[in-house]
Amino acid sequence: MVATSGSVLLALNENSTPINLHKSRFKGAIAPLREPSQVDVIIAELKSLSSPDTTDLPTYYADGEFAILVEAEIGERGREGGDLFSLTVASTKWIEAKVLSAGGLLPRAFLIVSSFDYRQVWDTLERYCRRCTGESWDIVARQLSRVMLWEFEDYRER
Repeated sequence: MVATSGSVLLALNENSTPINLHKSRFKGAIAPLREPSQVDVIIAELKSLSSPDTTDLPTYYADGEFAILVEAEIGERGREGGDLFSLTVASTKWIEAKVLSAGGLLPRAFLIVSSFDYRQVWDTLERYCRRCTGESWDIVARQLSRVMLWEFEDYRER
């Protein structure tokens, strides 16, 4: 059974439970309206890693005292493209040297490792991305920007 109420279509399913329906723009088909609790959850997905400090990040290796800028393209799971997030991958020895010379650090957007291993960096960032979810990309990107610098972090529309 289907009934209309203004622009809302109501139907009963096989269990006589009411279902909200609306007319689709596509060939008059009827599609269910989503309840607020059924909003799609967006999950962050790591798409790629690169660095302006090396031409081939996957083969880059460093140990000892080092710091390298890494840029991560991160977007919505299952969709093309993403935004850029950056962080510095630094060794514990680099951190120690900076603390000894400066007396302290206030690091943000740092991944601290004992040696640079591309797979380890990828896996660490991928795990963090999977934990960043929300009802909009803006919510997800703000979660990501807690530990990385987001290219649109201070963007303001005019």
